[in-house]
Amino acid sequence: MLTLRARSHFLFMTAIALVLPATVNAAPTVTVVNTETNPVITRDVDNGARNFFQTATGVLTNAFNPQGFGLTLTTVPAGKVLVIEYLSAACQGSVPAAVSPSTLRLGTNVDHFFALTPTTFPAEGVTSQVTRIYAGPLTAVNLTVFPTTNTPLITCNVAISGYLLNQ
Repeated sequence: MLTLRARSHFLFMTAIALVLPATVNAAPTVTVVNTETNPVITRDVDNGARNFFQTATGVLTNAFNPQGFGLTLTTVPAGKVLVIEYLSAACQGSVPAAVSPSTLRLGTNVDHFFALTPTTFPAEGVTSQVTRIYAGPLTAVNLTVFPTTNTPLITCNVAISGYLLNQ
């Protein structure tokens, strides 16, 4: 009877013996002539400057939404990936009701939270953030400002910028 160690060694050696060599055919050779007088034109197709993206809204409120978010800012086109590189927001709360904005949530497939910094104006909060957030094809980019209330007591101007990549 073989011990556990002997069995493991036997199975390992059997597996090695069953590996067959593979044949790989090399692709044909390609020659590129690149002279100063007739250069080959190249281009990086995923350069962010070629497919820049920016959008904004001035109608985001903190009114409670049963779907769990306040506003769909955009939906990523089919076959594209949105890379959000920058977000800025200015939110104004209701002074008589003493409701001050505290947090902004940007949701893609996951939620990202941005703290709103109070300003010298009553019930106002702002943020300006370099970031890197990815949203896949057909993903809704949603915004929510907190705290939420049954009636809108906070309004926000929110802008995002970045670029689109081909998937």
